Amino acid sequence: AFLVADRAALVALARRLEAHGHPILSGWDHGATVSLYVRDPDGHTVELYYDRPREHWYDARGHPVLRAARFDPGALLRGAEAPA
Repeated sequence: AFLVADRAALVALARRLEAHGHPILSGWDHGATVSLYVRDPDGHTVELYYDRPREHWYDARGHPVLRAARFDPGALLRGAEAPA
């Protein structure tokens, strides 16, 4: 997995990869992180992600927010907000 600075950096990287023939396979909201998945030239799946601000990592009771919610990566690339 490769961590990028923020949402804007993830979107810029994903657009650059797509422009060079590496389509985004899927997008996943993991709670504390937002991830996009691509294949490298050797066929390995690679995760590209950014961390949400730490105040979003925990719920009101102090429990970690963990999930695996799939989302349309195209929406993120078109400027939609990351999944809530």
